[in-house]
Amino acid sequence: MRIKKITLSGFQVFKEPTEIPLEKITLLYGPNSSGKSAVEDAFQLIEAMASAYHNGEVYRAGFQGTSLPIDLIRQNWRR
Repeated sequence: MRIKKITLSGFQVFKEPTEIPLEKITLLYGPNSSGKSAVEDAFQLIEAMASAYHNGEVYRAGFQGTSLPIDLIRQNWRR
């Protein structure tokens, strides 16, 4: 299975839903403060959440696992 796109919304600089298509090779480029690092941060957050889920650390009641990156979520998500 391959991820073909991600959509970021309310995450760091992405206020409105922004779709990012993904191919075998995807290059991110643009001026400073345009969101390149935010996309990288989003992938790190997705990886950490998937890892916590795979390890059985995400429970039915919500994201309560000991290894879930709550600090990453808090520092990256817009309020």
